[in-house]
Amino acid sequence: MKPSNLVLTLSKVVFLFSVFLLTGLSAPHPSYYIDPNNITMPGKIWIQGDTLFVNDKFVGVHVFSITNPAAPVREKFILISNNVDIAVLGTTLYADSFGNLMVYDISDIQNPVLTKVISNAVTYNYDYFNGVYLDEYGSPLYYSDYSAFGCMCSGIPDVGAATADTSGSYGVGGSTSRFAIYNNQYLYVLKDGQVIKGFDLSTPNNPQPIASSAYIDNSDAETLFPYDHFLFVGASTGVYIYDLQTPAAPKYVSKMIHVRAWDPVVVQSNIAYVTLQNADQYPWNRFEIIDLNDFTNMTVLSTTPMSYPQGLSIRGDYAYICDSYNGLEICNVSDPAVVTRFNMSTGFVTYDAITYNDLLIVTGDLVKIYSLTNTNTVVPEYLSTLH
Repeated sequence: MKPSNLVLTLSKVVFLFSVFLLTGLSAPHPSYYIDPNNITMPGKIWIQGDTLFVNDKFVGVHVFSITNPAAPVREKFILISNNVDIAVLGTTLYADSFGNLMVYDISDIQNPVLTKVISNAVTYNYDYFNGVYLDEYGSPLYYSDYSAFGCMCSGIPDVGAATADTSGSYGVGGSTSRFAIYNNQYLYVLKDGQVIKGFDLSTPNNPQPIASSAYIDNSDAETLFPYDHFLFVGASTGVYIYDLQTPAAPKYVSKMIHVRAWDPVVVQSNIAYVTLQNADQYPWNRFEIIDLNDFTNMTVLSTTPMSYPQGLSIRGDYAYICDSYNGLEICNVSDPAVVTRFNMSTGFVTYDAITYNDLLIVTGDLVKIYSLTNTNTVVPEYLSTLH
C-alpha cells in the first residue's frame, strides 16, 4: 500500500471512530416515567392478607387493598430507588435498593417510615442505569435526588408461591423472588447469585444478621422458595436444597443439576415444580416435576415442553405457569407422571404468578387478578386489572 493510501485509510478510520464516539456517547438513554398513580413496569409481587404489594421495577412499591379483589383500591406508592425485590412481615416491608436492604415500618401505610438500612446485603441491580427516570413533572432524577427515595442515608454502591397460610398472619411472594421469609422469624436474601444471607426478625423492624451465610457453588442462584424446614434455591445450573432446622445456620443438603437455564422452583407435598427457560437453546424450555422423597436421589417424574416459561405457582392439582407471550399454561398435575395442559390467553406477556386463598394473581406487562373458586372449570375467572 502506498503511503498516501495508508494515510487516507487511517484518516477514514479516525473519522468513523470519531463519529461513533459523538453519536454513541451523546445518544439519550431511554426514559421511564415514575407515576405514583399507575404501575409503569410491573415486577415482583407479595401478598399478605387482603393487601397486595407490587414492585414497579427500579422505582418502588405500589400497595393495594384487595378486600374486594374485583375492585382493588390503591392505598399507597412507596418510592424506593433501584428496587426490585420485596417481602412483608406484619407491618414491616423489606426492599432492596442499590445493594442495600431497606426496612420500612408500614403500620401507617399512608406514612411509611424507613427504620433501618443494612448496607451491601442484597444483589445490586445494575439494570437501573440503562435508563433515565423522570419524576411526576417529567424532570430527570439525578444522584442528588436519591434522598427522596429514602436511601441516601447509606450511600450508593458502598454498599413463589406455596400453598399459603389463609389466616393472613404472613405473606407469600412469587416464584421469582430473591427474598424468602421462614417461620415468621427469619428473612433470607440472595446476594449476587452466590450467597444466601439471613436475618433474624425477632424484632421485625430491626433485622439482625445471622452468624453464618450459605454459599452457592456456581454463583448462579436466582430464586428462593421456603417449604417445610427447607429452603429451595433455583439456580441456572440446578436446584439446591438447604436445611433450616437451625435457621441461624442454613445447612446444605443436596442439589439436582440440569441444563443451564433460568430456573424458578416451587414445592408442594414433597414434589418440586420447576420451569427451565433458555432462549438460546429453545428445546430446553420446559416444565419439570421432580420427586423429592429422597433428596439423595431426586428424579424427574415428567417433562412438558413450553415456549418460554417463567414464573409459576402450584395449587392442589393445578400448576399455573407463566409462558411469556403465550399467556398462562394451566397444567393438571394430579398425576405427576402424566401432565395434561390447557393454554389460557391472558392478553398480555406473563412473568410470575401467586395463588393465595382462592385467588390467582398474574404479573407481566400488566397485573391481573383471577378467581379460582369455580372448581368445575380449569379456566380462572377474571376479576380485575391493577393500574
